[in-house]
Amino acid sequence: MSDASPPTTTAVIKKAAHLLGADLVGICALDRRWLYSSTYNLTPDGGKSAPNDLDGSYTYAVVIGVGMDYEALGFSPAHPASAATGMGYSRMAFAAGLLAQFIRGLGYKALPSGNDTACSIPMAIDAGLGELARNGLLVTPK
Repeated sequence: MSDASPPTTTAVIKKAAHLLGADLVGICALDRRWLYSSTYNLTPDGGKSAPNDLDGSYTYAVVIGVGMDYEALGFSPAHPASAATGMGYSRMAFAAGLLAQFIRGLGYKALPSGNDTACSIPMAIDAGLGELARNGLLVTPK
């Protein structure tokens, strides 16, 4: 599929992302300012920090949004908000991992990421998914 037109490839990737559990999907040029300078990898010895060596061949970001329970978030910082956040991040990790595998199957490089490689909110804004709220989260009418 890597020889398909960009609009066709975009449509296929967005459809797959929705099928895999994403509520919102956007694609944007990767702004390297949003990449973390280092990553923290958990290991049996307690973890270690490593440079973020994402090479320059990654030029686009497929950004997915996963909704969280609005009423539960209103209880922050109590347990209902924590549960809603945990469920959202679990759904995001599942969808991102499967979507990266799907994109690799199309013949492209793909790296699944949550908030471990780059700052997700500015990338989501770049991808047109929403805007920054006062609480630091992405908000969208959708």
